[in-house]
Amino acid sequence: MNPREAFEKALVEGPSDFTREIACQDPRWAYKYARDVDQAPRDDTRAAAWNNNKWGKESL
Repeated sequence: MNPREAFEKALVEGPSDFTREIACQDPRWAYKYARDVDQAPRDDTRAAAWNNNKWGKESL
């Protein structure tokens, strides 16, 4: 399962540690997971979205 598939599965079935972990492998999907699935920030999704992202630490 790739990050997009994990995100789409979580939209249908609800959040889980399994799908969140996979979505967090890609900053875009981590952000979308936090926004659309969890509907709240979490430490793990925040850290994943922050890494390797145009808004994250590598752009500083």
